[in-house]
Amino acid sequence: MTEGVIELIQISDCHLFKDKSKVGYGEIAPYQSLETVLRQVSQRIRLSKTKCAPDDAEHQTDDVVQAVTVILVTGDITGDDTHESYMHFLSLMSQHIDSIGVDWYVIAGNHDNNPHFERIFAKRILCSGHPVTIGDWQVHGMDTRCASEPHSAKGEVNSHDVRMVSRAIEQASSKHHLVALHHHIKPSNSWMDKHRLFNAERIDAMASKYTQIKGFIHGHVHHPLRQQVGEHETPSFGSPSTCWQWKMQTTFGVSESNPGYQVIQLHSDGGLSCEVYRTAFA
Repeated sequence: MTEGVIELIQISDCHLFKDKSKVGYGEIAPYQSLETVLRQVSQRIRLSKTKCAPDDAEHQTDDVVQAVTVILVTGDITGDDTHESYMHFLSLMSQHIDSIGVDWYVIAGNHDNNPHFERIFAKRILCSGHPVTIGDWQVHGMDTRCASEPHSAKGEVNSHDVRMVSRAIEQASSKHHLVALHHHIKPSNSWMDKHRLFNAERIDAMASKYTQIKGFIHGHVHHPLRQQVGEHETPSFGSPSTCWQWKMQTTFGVSESNPGYQVIQLHSDGGLSCEVYRTAFA
């Protein structure tokens, strides 16, 4: 049997503005750069479906298992807290992702701490305790917005999310588990650590307790950070941003790397791999 591949495509830190033509760091307009990323993602998925499709539907057998693709957006969709910025996002997702029938989910970032996020994405939020099950895997979302300082860029692990994710893992202990959050778990040794996940030891403890957790993915640092978490050295993958990229240095800096996204491949034996894809500027 040909093993089916689960591809989780992660996009993050879109930072959209009300004004679609407005530029930010690096003279990048977030709307145009996200559109370019989504166009590339859509082309990737279409090509994957074409490769998996049987040449003759009448002769299709159970020996062919098609790839499954899900998209997860790991926070900071807006850059200015406006309703319009989220509407721009929905429009782009409708055009490039909904149109090809791919499921997608979101988790909140620190920039999504506004009155619009929950209302607009109510049915799309990947909440703790309600993971997405895909084959032998469950994908969990955690909300690391800082409740004690709602206008801060730093993150916070709340005890409710830890309990709910832990319970879900225990209830599906035979599954492999991937946990998504916005903030980076361990120090990046860069200026972004002033916006760190200040009680990240809760994540470290969870990774140490549950060997079923095979990986973590996050955004926030606008950089493909690669780290290991907990006693079992569980891999943690940071994603590039769909707009500007940060330099991992002690002082503020914008990288010259292009906008991008990453693809996490999940295998039935619990193995996973992660690859970053960059796109030309819009």
